[in-house]
Amino acid sequence: MSDPRQEGDFRSAIEAMAQTTIANKAMHFSDFANVMALIEMDFDRLYRTYVGKNVLNFFRQDHGYKDGSYIKIWDGREDNEHLSELLSGLDSSKPAFRDDVYHGLQSRYPD
Repeated sequence: MSDPRQEGDFRSAIEAMAQTTIANKAMHFSDFANVMALIEMDFDRLYRTYVGKNVLNFFRQDHGYKDGSYIKIWDGREDNEHLSELLSGLDSSKPAFRDDVYHGLQSRYPD
């Protein structure tokens, strides 16, 4: 991970990662690290985004997504926008990070 392969553009990096993964039937993390570097994403941001989207999916299910009663737009903004704003203000190193995200969404969701 600390020595990513150096593909010059995003498309080439994705293709190289896919080809290597298919050929070796295994993921090469140097290719993945190169893709992340090309989109200027560090591992903290990847973690925060992954946990945040996972929590948002649970939140949606808990608030009626399947039966159609879930409200996706709150105060004129989509739930993903609220999530992004929440994530920027939370400490992802805290053990309660996941719960903090859920409670943050809950506090913004219309009653």
